[in-house]
Amino acid sequence: MNDYTSPHVPDEPSLKALVRQQQRVNKDATIRVTTQLVHGYRISSQELCDALRANLLLRWWSTLARYGEQHGLGMVRAMAKFSFWVSSYRTRRLGDNPTTEGHGGATDEELALAHLDCALELIRRAAAREFLAKATASPSAGTEQAQ
Repeated sequence: MNDYTSPHVPDEPSLKALVRQQQRVNKDATIRVTTQLVHGYRISSQELCDALRANLLLRWWSTLARYGEQHGLGMVRAMAKFSFWVSSYRTRRLGDNPTTEGHGGATDEELALAHLDCALELIRRAAAREFLAKATASPSAGTEQAQ
């Protein structure tokens, strides 16, 4: 029997613990790179990518927690609704992939911004996959999604 048809009663406390843990992990990752930037240290593109993904994940996990509380849904139902919304980022179509060849008179800054927009969309995709993987790994999340 897979998680989606499991008859288990949703485990609200373990889901709340997962949300708190993910908030803490992603906040720490975001703060680490922000501190480096504030103090003038050079960071790599990998560190920047990781920080942007962590910041996005932090916002999603925090929004999920607030949403569940504000709407009185409980964490399990909030996770099901929120996971559905986040899944749209996983399948969103990318815009045109910018190239440096024949860029039609675009300035270096315009070209850099086009590349950054594309990179940010790819980071959102990666964050959505990570969020959904963690959300569906919770035994209680799969139960609610099946309902």
